Amino acid sequence: MSNFASSQPVILKGLRAAWLDIFKPGEGMNGGAPKFKFTGLMEPESEALKIGKAAMLEAATKLWGPANAANMIRSMAANSRAIRDGNDKMSDDGTVRPEYENMFFISASNKADKKPQVVTQKKHNGKFVQITEAGRGLVDGMDVTDQLGYEVKVPYRGCYVNAKVEFVAGKSFKGSDGQIIPNQVFARIIAIQFVKDGEAFGSGPTSAEGFGEEEVETAGQGASDLF
Repeated sequence: MSNFASSQPVILKGLRAAWLDIFKPGEGMNGGAPKFKFTGLMEPESEALKIGKAAMLEAATKLWGPANAANMIRSMAANSRAIRDGNDKMSDDGTVRPEYENMFFISASNKADKKPQVVTQKKHNGKFVQITEAGRGLVDGMDVTDQLGYEVKVPYRGCYVNAKVEFVAGKSFKGSDGQIIPNQVFARIIAIQFVKDGEAFGSGPTSAEGFGEEEVETAGQGASDLF
């Protein structure tokens, strides 16, 4: 029996980007391997939070069964759950970080060889436009920035995005370094879609089936078919 189980990918709409390592892997925690990382804020009554919690439960149910899934999630330490209460996100002085206060947030990541797709809010000739770190728009590897009729915005801390994620439930195991990895439900970031500007956090822009125009339904796996 597998020690891991995944939800179906879901689209979480209208998240406020709080952290973005989406063009280059960021530093790993506690000396771990570098990873692509995304943190997005959600309103307590938002549809995104409802969808995210349901997908977490889906993954947990596949691994631990319907009778145990909810209890397993509740029993996990906060940092073992992909979706967390923002009021637990503290600054160095012991106060809640202002952008997280009374919000929920999702923490998602990917290994360094699994770069998430980053796209604009609209398609060009029926295909999604990939955003480069330099703020250019590409379709099939061709620069189409000057043909779009709108400004390409590189996602930054504080802007609003849609996020395509997959939740993965995992049973406790002993890592190669001998440390015990507890039961968890983590999230993988598959794609980010810029939606609109927001008041930037900190210094502003950083490197960091379902996305639309802002609403197009497609299927498949190429760069233009992820949404």
